[in-house]
This record gives sequence, structure tokens and C-alpha cells, in this order.
Amino acid sequence: AYKNSLITITKCELSQYGGRISVYVSVYPEHGLKGALSMLTRHGAEIAEFLQQKQRNRRKPFLIFEPDVSA
Repeated sequence: AYKNSLITITKCELSQYGGRISVYVSVYPEHGLKGALSMLTRHGAEIAEFLQQKQRNRRKPFLIFEPDVSA
């Protein structure tokens, strides 16, 4: 169902030392949330490698994808 969903990153929080990043996402329609989080988690290593290339300190972050329930 996530293939027909709009996935938006709404917020990112870095841990104190930058090794872990919590990525909050919203998904529309909401019934695609589970599939979208599963897909993001599966591709998390690829996304982390991309971020590592863009960072100054070159540390590969550990990404945690979570639903944004604030809205």
C-alpha cells in the first residue's frame, strides 16, 4: 500500500553525539503507514550511506523511522 502513498519527513532528531537519528514521517493515506515504515527501515542502510557522504564528520548514522503523531 505504501507504493500509492505520500511519505513526508516531518522532523528529524539527532542523538547527543549524532550517532542516531530519529526520523519522523507522516503517510497519506494513513493505512499505508505500516508498509511505508517497513520500506524505509529496509532501505535505512542505503539512506545512512548517503547521509554519511554528505556529513562533515563522516560518521554513519543509525536511522530510526517513526510515525509522526503530532499532527
